[in-house]
Amino acid sequence: MSEDVVDDAGAATEETQEEAASAPAPAPEPKIFSLPIFPMISTAQRQHGLRHNDYQRYRQYCARRLSRLRHSLHFMNGKQRFVKKEVALEKVTDARYLEIVLMDTERAWSYAMQLKEMTNPRQKFHLRSRMRKAVKHATLLHNLCCAHGICDARTELEATAYFEWIQGVAGFEEEDWQSAMLHLQKADALYEKLMTLCGKEQQELYEQRLTDMRASVKFCVYNLSSSEEGMKALAKLQQDARAGTLDLLSSKLDSVLAEAKQKQLDTVSEINWLGSKVPIKNAQAREAFSNARLKEQEIAHMRTSSQDPSELYKRYDELLLFFNDGLIATNEELNTLSAERNPSQKTEAQMVNLKFLRDYLKFMRGSHMTDRSLHMIQRTRQQIDNGKLAKPDDVVRLCDNLIQICSEVVDIEPVKDNEPLSKQYAATALYGKTLRCFYLAESFRLSSKFREALALYDRSMEHAQMALTQLRSLQGVKEQVDDLDKLLFRIKGQKISLHAAHILAESEDKESKDGQTGAAAKPLSERLNTYSADPALTAPDAKLVVMPPEFQTIPCKPLFFDLANNYLEFPDLTPRFETNKSLAANAATAGASAVSAVKGALGKLAGFGGFWGSK
Repeated sequence: MSEDVVDDAGAATEETQEEAASAPAPAPEPKIFSLPIFPMISTAQRQHGLRHNDYQRYRQYCARRLSRLRHSLHFMNGKQRFVKKEVALEKVTDARYLEIVLMDTERAWSYAMQLKEMTNPRQKFHLRSRMRKAVKHATLLHNLCCAHGICDARTELEATAYFEWIQGVAGFEEEDWQSAMLHLQKADALYEKLMTLCGKEQQELYEQRLTDMRASVKFCVYNLSSSEEGMKALAKLQQDARAGTLDLLSSKLDSVLAEAKQKQLDTVSEINWLGSKVPIKNAQAREAFSNARLKEQEIAHMRTSSQDPSELYKRYDELLLFFNDGLIATNEELNTLSAERNPSQKTEAQMVNLKFLRDYLKFMRGSHMTDRSLHMIQRTRQQIDNGKLAKPDDVVRLCDNLIQICSEVVDIEPVKDNEPLSKQYAATALYGKTLRCFYLAESFRLSSKFREALALYDRSMEHAQMALTQLRSLQGVKEQVDDLDKLLFRIKGQKISLHAAHILAESEDKESKDGQTGAAAKPLSERLNTYSADPALTAPDAKLVVMPPEFQTIPCKPLFFDLANNYLEFPDLTPRFETNKSLAANAATAGASAVSAVKGALGKLAGFGGFWGSK
């Protein structure tokens, strides 16, 4: 019975093996191809003639490159007789098949640009034919890269942007301004986003492409605005060209950003700062570093381009949040390790590394805060010089922030031990103090506080000279040195003008006070033609006129001196004096008799009073 069981088991095993052998093999995982379209064609164009606008040379290069690609892939168009072989989806087993389609597009486009330079008017029909051929190949490339998921997200975006650009150029050459503007604006939006995901060298190539496209868009706008239909189409295109493109491709953009972040997460494994390498083992800290690096690239691009400063400051805020996240994760891990009672030697080494990582994060945060403060200070100063709404007090507030940030950076332990780095931030703090004193002096000058302003100008010159002494021993601070040199020259001029304004103000005040004092001392009758707001006129003892009146000078009468009087002899008048005496005696006798007669008459009248009786 046991033998039968063994035979049955063996038979079952054989059947299982046969079924496994007859079962279909698992399908291999599909390959994901990556083709850097724009960097590839930009490099080829610069190296093969387009630096000098030699489109014929570039077309010949594209033909040679196509031949080499087909030979390497054994994908020839027949040996003895021409049999055209098209690149189809099932044949794409290598990224070089996609490059064949790309080179076909570039060859047709370069041929069209070569025909454009010819003077024969019949060549324009051939030109348009070649541009339609370029659009056909670009459409095939776009379909292969995007429609079947055989390429990564960035390649899909590159293919879409290239397809929109080719269609825009074709519409431009056929003078279909509406279609050309729509496709060029879509390509502009895509290339602008792709530019933030590459290095500085490739950003210059993207900027050149964007400049050319925007010039073409302006020409399309000009042609569209010459008719009513064009105006309506222009308004509609300007409203939804960019927004529609970004909405449709937002998921692809997100996936490209995610891929870039993942690549940086794989590469960000340690930091190298001040000659020390420290590994980053915390996943949250590594993610914060990755996000911070991407944001740094975006900020660097925005500072080189003329964009809205408010958007730049938003990016700075996001960058600082990433550094704060890294600090929180590092501090949490450090607190966890420090809570151990008997830490091992390995734990102590980890704590040292974490402290160094924490100091590095603080330094990077302070460094970017310093850059942001300097940028805001320069922008506010330009607004003040241009007469905008900014005030000197705004610069003073920003300089206070800059000084505080620099002092915090200098207090970091590794920065203290590094003399060049500590000198740099100490000099930056002095630079901030110089600007702070100068704009405080400007504020006092505008308030007519001349003594305070002059003292602050002197202090600003002292800080500027100290800062220049330190900055000239450092490298990479030429901009600040030049700014301080200009500021010193400006301070000297401001001191001279301030001194003159102070003297003028004092003389004007003295004249006004003297005028008011003299006017008030005069009575009202003497200043009727001069208005003076004198409150003393409403008082009860108002000085209206001078009382008593003052003496006035008058001309004197002439005096006559009779000098001959001393030599005259006058006649004797004595007889006349005697006659006058006798006449006076007779008059006295007559007067006495008259008085006695009057008294007798009055006595008689008094005698009649007895008739009436007595008391």
